[in-house]
Amino acid sequence: MRDHVDESQPVEYFRRLFARLSGIEEPYRWQQALFEQLLSGECPSEVCLPTGLGKTSVMYVWLLALAWEALHRAEGPKLPRRLVWVVDRRVVVDQATEDAEILTRRIEDTPEVGEALRRLSVVGVEGSALAVSTLRGERADNRAWSVDPSRPAIIVGTVDMVGSRLLFSGYGDSRRRRPLHAGLLGQDTLIVNDEAHLTPAFAGLLTQLRQVGDGLRPLRVMLLSATPRDNTRRSFFPETLDADLNNHLFRMRYRAVKRLCLHEHDDTRKGIQSLAIEPDRRTIVFVRSPEDARKLAAAIESRHKGRVSRSSPGCSAAGSATSCSKTLLLSGSSRRIPRFQASSRAGWWQPRPAKSA
Repeated sequence: MRDHVDESQPVEYFRRLFARLSGIEEPYRWQQALFEQLLSGECPSEVCLPTGLGKTSVMYVWLLALAWEALHRAEGPKLPRRLVWVVDRRVVVDQATEDAEILTRRIEDTPEVGEALRRLSVVGVEGSALAVSTLRGERADNRAWSVDPSRPAIIVGTVDMVGSRLLFSGYGDSRRRRPLHAGLLGQDTLIVNDEAHLTPAFAGLLTQLRQVGDGLRPLRVMLLSATPRDNTRRSFFPETLDADLNNHLFRMRYRAVKRLCLHEHDDTRKGIQSLAIEPDRRTIVFVRSPEDARKLAAAIESRHKGRVSRSSPGCSAAGSATSCSKTLLLSGSSRRIPRFQASSRAGWWQPRPAKSA
């Protein structure tokens, strides 16, 4: 018999603990609707949400739904015990891993959630109630997710690393480990394919695996995107975001004005350089090759040499202003540098006030 809890209604339970785990005082209505849908036994196959409106919080919603079921369902939770977050960008994989690790630490400060999750492990949990693992190149698998299949876990990985394991061909896996990983990822798992529009082949594979999968705890799939390829369909979750427009923060982000201006140039490289070296605001430039990126960074440094104060980040008190790094160059192998390290050594120069029209 399950212990008595104060929250007899799951929505009250969700709203209180979501605020504690996420640090956000009021959850969005779509997050609450997803929580209720998961508890009803349904998992939306496609979620369409604009950028900046909390897609990563799907982790939090799933976790709280799992914890609530652990407390209230005598037969045990119906939700998958593992959530696999897949995105085809290493930088985003690292960012999602950081989010999952923050969630793990906050669980330890929220005993009622941690104890509920610990009940699910049949062998007992030493340490965190939630396992967090990362599957991507140049980063070793800590295997926390595969040691105890009954332990709740979040696995964050790239398309190649997760996809190969689903197909019994895991990169870096031994022959004996491949069927184990395929079984763990293909059963009792919710796979969230973030930015699904960027990897249509992988999204198609997940859909096929979901259709042919069976068992007591079959694979569940959620395709997550702000810009789905087939935007004419009407089956996306949520059906409407109107209720969330009453939230000031949500409304501000949702209705933020984004302008696109096209500049025609006979020489594309010279056109990009002319725009980049005279910015009136913080500027991000994307180019096709590392060589072009290095040349452009050098041109920007040369143009603004000596125009950064010694108090800027990255400058030493004894150093000259010309020794400061005013631009942040990311290319090739630089992707594996943690974002927080890269940003901490970047001396972002202060932009001048925007020119009046």
